[in-house]
Amino acid sequence: MSQKLLTVVLLALLAVSSVAQERSQRRMQGVEELLESRGDGPLRSFAKEHLAPAYRESFADEKALLDHLRGLREKVGRVGGVAVTVDGDGRVRLVVKSRERESVVAFVLESSEPQRIVELVLESSKPREVGPVFTWDTLEEGLVKAAADGFSGSVLAVKDGEVVLDRGFGHADPGKRHPVTQETLFAIGSTPIDFTHGAILLLEELGELALDDPLARWLEDVPADKRGITLEHLRTGRSGLLDFPGIEGVDANLDLSWIDRAEFLRRVLGSKLLFEPGTRERHSHAAWGVLAAVVEVVSGQGYEEFLRANFFEPAGMLRTGHYPLAKTFPAAEVAVGLGGNVWGEVNAPPFWGQTSWLVLGSGGMVSTPRDLRRWWRFLGSEAGLGAAARRKYGLEGTFLGEGGNDRGFINTLGIRGDDLVIVCSNSHVAMDDATAQVALAAARVATGE
Repeated sequence: MSQKLLTVVLLALLAVSSVAQERSQRRMQGVEELLESRGDGPLRSFAKEHLAPAYRESFADEKALLDHLRGLREKVGRVGGVAVTVDGDGRVRLVVKSRERESVVAFVLESSEPQRIVELVLESSKPREVGPVFTWDTLEEGLVKAAADGFSGSVLAVKDGEVVLDRGFGHADPGKRHPVTQETLFAIGSTPIDFTHGAILLLEELGELALDDPLARWLEDVPADKRGITLEHLRTGRSGLLDFPGIEGVDANLDLSWIDRAEFLRRVLGSKLLFEPGTRERHSHAAWGVLAAVVEVVSGQGYEEFLRANFFEPAGMLRTGHYPLAKTFPAAEVAVGLGGNVWGEVNAPPFWGQTSWLVLGSGGMVSTPRDLRRWWRFLGSEAGLGAAARRKYGLEGTFLGEGGNDRGFINTLGIRGDDLVIVCSNSHVAMDDATAQVALAAARVATGE
């Protein structure tokens, strides 16, 4: 599997029109894509699409412009997480974090349409402090120390196929002194993407669909510019669709506010493509939501119903499902988010309502490390997916993944062969905070990094 790091974008946009806001977000995405690109071709494309003519002409020649963009990209290095702020004067700053560096890239937009970039600079770039480092021998000791410093979560570690650590640390709800146990339920961020992926590959295996099917085969009223999007484009990040369908000022919460499938598809299919499908690659949570809709249309079942019948129940995953599932367990067995964006009467899944199509297919679920291990074991068995589907899923090699939300939860996973570490935590406050560093250090024990 290819490594995927969570990109967190915290928008603090000015009070501008919806068109201007969409344009501002597009420029931010363009800068991110520039930083993640390779070669000079993307530099030229970025300059043509996003830089104002006067700014391009301020460089002596094209070589000088490309040198500037190339140097900025090289100094920032690999992109991990990105936080965005906007000053009162309209200066946009991207705080770009990788495992090695923290950089601040700033840009200014034209005051009028089409709001292209008139200045793009690297304000700072410095090495990041190295977080904790664990080994198989020091993993439990390190987690005990982290718990004393505020970490809370459930950790499952498997070495050479044998469980070597399976316990909770800290409290599921410190106010009521409920300890975290191996069966505590946690919100698991974007981990449901894995479930959607498995569902699509199973339907292909059963002959119910083909990955090269165009989107218009399964969904009605697909606009002309999106009729060529295939299921393969959606599952490989090459659809060109926007990342999240939430709308600032319309949805009170960009994850939790209720919209149904029809409204979700209206927003996503009605949005402007970031690029022509199949020509580039950029992760899209919304693409996985569209695939979840396809699962429902093809199977004739609800998304969660399909997962439960074909994966969760056969695998023994009785503590995995949409947020309302958490209501069926005692409060002491459900983790409360301890930081970030507190939401609901209690900041916990039972109080977040029905899982909205804002995130359905790419989020909105609870689980436990034990259940997530059951998922990986079932998926890799003949009972889960056939050999061809397992290869497409990417069950071989090394995987390091992280998902979470802004309400205190993070889920981190490391796999290499028969080694696995899963961390579910409810003490996550901000991107790359102490909890994120502890969880990543634990997951790296499995991957050997």
